[in-house]
Amino acid sequence: MNIARNSDDFLLDSERAGLYYLPTERWENLGQQARRHGFHFLTADLSACRTTAEALSELGRAFAFPAWYGANFDALLDCLADPDWLMAPGQILLISGFASLRRSIGEDLSTLQEVLAAAAEERKTSAKPLWIVIDAPARGITPCPGA
Repeated sequence: MNIARNSDDFLLDSERAGLYYLPTERWENLGQQARRHGFHFLTADLSACRTTAEALSELGRAFAFPAWYGANFDALLDCLADPDWLMAPGQILLISGFASLRRSIGEDLSTLQEVLAAAAEERKTSAKPLWIVIDAPARGITPCPGA
């Protein structure tokens, strides 16, 4: 487990990694911190997605999942929870369009949030933390620390 030495190193603390909310105007600061630590910094825009299938497909495309990715919740969890999916000390995934997705896919949004949180939780035991950040407040999602 990596422990952050100061507030600028919060990304290294795998115990704090998880699913968070952060307004898009603060994403650049997070990106600078991610690049400083050699993390992969990837974005997905789900604002044009009208179905769960579209959203899962877009996540796979935007995050460069392997060819076997089946664009379903189980495959999403499998890909995100794999610490070797992208070779880097960690990953930060930014997902925009959450507010419009909430209107489009309804209850499946809760399932998506659960899968994202579960993947980040599974990665806490690895040396490669997974930070997932969404652009809209959601029930049970806290603001991103230190960003």
